[in-house]
Amino acid sequence: MAGTPGTLTGLQITKNVLPLFYAHKDPRWISTLIAPISKTNKKSGYIVKMEDGYLRPVNGIVASTAPAAPIDDGYSTIEYNVARRRWSFTIADEDLEDWELPVQAAQRAMRALNAQVAVDREISLSAWMTALSTTPTNFTHYGSPSVKWDATSGTIKVDEDMEGGFEAIENEIGIRPNTIIASPGSHTAIKTWIKGYLAGSGRTKMPGEQDIRDYFEVENYWVGRSRYRSERKGATRALTQCWGTDFVWIGNCSAEKDEPMFATTVVRGEDTKFKPIREENPEATTYVLSSDYQVKVVEEKSMYCLYDCLT
Repeated sequence: MAGTPGTLTGLQITKNVLPLFYAHKDPRWISTLIAPISKTNKKSGYIVKMEDGYLRPVNGIVASTAPAAPIDDGYSTIEYNVARRRWSFTIADEDLEDWELPVQAAQRAMRALNAQVAVDREISLSAWMTALSTTPTNFTHYGSPSVKWDATSGTIKVDEDMEGGFEAIENEIGIRPNTIIASPGSHTAIKTWIKGYLAGSGRTKMPGEQDIRDYFEVENYWVGRSRYRSERKGATRALTQCWGTDFVWIGNCSAEKDEPMFATTVVRGEDTKFKPIREENPEATTYVLSSDYQVKVVEEKSMYCLYDCLT
């Protein structure tokens, strides 16, 4: 209970576990891999994005007294608008008595708040990337396998279907994509196909993610395994996959400013700001997390969407 001699309050516990909050990373969340964090101190502004005008050859041979030959501008801008977000989690001091290790209560609060940021960013980006009408809603470059990757008849051509995506993006941005992102179902189909391909060399082990990176010669291979609670509060629990089941995206995910960048997470100030508060309720600690950001698609033409890959 509050005020009992020798009893740690939530605020005191927080000081012991705060480093764990900032160190905690959950591998399920991939949005900030696809959309790397860009820092700003402004609420709104412009992102410089790479264009390919600089690739156009310009004759630079000029007379000694002539001005230098101008080249096309290789950059343009896209606007961002950061939104402020805040979440809170309250733990009463008396509830700490229910924990064998009271420090776990503060850890739970911190991880729950950290997860809210991750879920919010994950849904923001995945909803945009998985949007479908009859075809992908937001992508210029997309396709669907003529033979589904889990079909029981016909010739499955995972490599050709994927290579079509690589070629489309390389033709668009001038460099070969460095990233593949797969829904869980598509990931299983890719592994199964590569296993069959490698069986001819006597290998029977199911390929891992590194094997897939090596096969397609990419730097990044990420599987969208994250889920979120989609039921109304009080209804039967339901988990929904953020990244669908049968998508693959092929593109360029880079934090380098001199390369075409698919998306970025624009963060104002610190990524997350965490503060425990007791003034409003002296017998409980309210943990407040705030984060100002926008998940922003910068160049959708640098990503190819393979959809409807499974039956």
